[in-house]
Amino acid sequence: MLLLIPLEKNINWKNPPFVTIALVLINIFVFFVIQGGDAKRLAQASNYYFAAKLHVIEFPLFADYLSSVGEYEHSASVRESVSQNKQAMWIFYDIQYTGEFMEKLHRNEIITIAHPKFIKWKLSRIKFDRMYGRLVTNNYSFHRNDAITYITSAFLHGSLGHLVGNMLFLFIVGFAVERILGHTQFFFSYILGGLLSIGLWALVYPDRSVLGASGAISAVMGLYSVLFGVRKIRFFYWIVFYFDFVKAPAIILIPLWLLNEWYGVFNGYQRIAYVVHIGGYLGGAAIGLLQAKVFRTVDFDYINESSEKQRRISDLERGLNFMAELEFEKAKRVFKEMLQRDPDDQEVLVKLYRINKMHPLSDGYHSIALKLLKMGMGDQHYLMTANEIFSDYSKHARPTMRMSSKEFCELGVCFAKGGYTNNAEQIFTYLLKKDKDLAGLPDGLLMLATAFCREGKENKHRHYLKLLSDIYSGSHAAKLAKRQRC
Repeated sequence: MLLLIPLEKNINWKNPPFVTIALVLINIFVFFVIQGGDAKRLAQASNYYFAAKLHVIEFPLFADYLSSVGEYEHSASVRESVSQNKQAMWIFYDIQYTGEFMEKLHRNEIITIAHPKFIKWKLSRIKFDRMYGRLVTNNYSFHRNDAITYITSAFLHGSLGHLVGNMLFLFIVGFAVERILGHTQFFFSYILGGLLSIGLWALVYPDRSVLGASGAISAVMGLYSVLFGVRKIRFFYWIVFYFDFVKAPAIILIPLWLLNEWYGVFNGYQRIAYVVHIGGYLGGAAIGLLQAKVFRTVDFDYINESSEKQRRISDLERGLNFMAELEFEKAKRVFKEMLQRDPDDQEVLVKLYRINKMHPLSDGYHSIALKLLKMGMGDQHYLMTANEIFSDYSKHARPTMRMSSKEFCELGVCFAKGGYTNNAEQIFTYLLKKDKDLAGLPDGLLMLATAFCREGKENKHRHYLKLLSDIYSGSHAAKLAKRQRC
């Protein structure tokens, strides 16, 4: 058996998947609250069923019915259990969920009045039906003659494991599809996919009940496969006892998923509704094609983020491999190509800076260093990297750093505000020697003194306040310095 789970996207909580979360919560509410008493009611009903010996009469007749409709393997399994005198719950469930058999049973066509135990069986059956009829699961599972159950059945689950498995799949895949289609389109696609899955079940097994969200969730998987198409995404896969991660085109889900489900139809456990999965998956794929090709309501920018992200990872890895092999010119070409797509990719800029540092006189080295420093001045998130680059650039630049006094001062202020006082002090010490009359220098010194105060370095705080008062006594910054205490 095969399990495939796409793991390409992370949730963007700035645009939460409201519908996916709501569907998960509704299913959980239905299971624990609305279906909450079903386990106890089912236990009472099934205990009575076997205690009243209803299985002794009904199981063999159910096997005969299955043979009459051509389900010979199913019939043989029932007969084997009967021959071993087993009180098999799976047969109990199959009887309740086989609509035509139940209709004939209630019309006294399976067990007729002529049967020697008819009266005893009938009285016991009526009592059991009353007990079983109190189950929410029984009343709202799919029944071909009850239209509302085409929808309600998709919100019911037979066990906690059934619920957890379905909700896990819904959450993992649903949030990405919802982001691509939008909240409204995703909701209606989910409901329509669920209806299509039940529709195929009704065609194949018109007389059998079914429940669970797996049909609608299979539709979401079908949507995912078609919407992501040939784009390579990351999958977790599990085959029997082996599991791993792999990158593959999303569209590969279609044949693999369908083959796995068809295998289940012909060789799998009868209690799993493989036909519902197939109907949902095909329905979801069809809905996805309509959304993408006809209605054009698909956010392809979001889908393409994955491709761009993967391309960046691949190119970065290629560049790093070239560096490891000392093929620096090849690495430089890769990084420059990446910067053409994203000129502000700080990680790539740093790699290119490291390569260009081998030629400290080159224009490329200076231009990359200045770009990284200016990014730090413009965005607090880049300031730590800018601080590291400045420490390195100030030591290796030849013949000297290519920055104007004004740029030095602005950078010193940014470092002081960010708490990088070592480099800030180095800059302002340099400026006091080189360009003492620079307009922004008094404010810079005040900022530096304030930064030392925040660090608890009172001596340096007093030193730079005194320097400010001595050199720039008439400045506004000097007046502010007189009122500052640390």
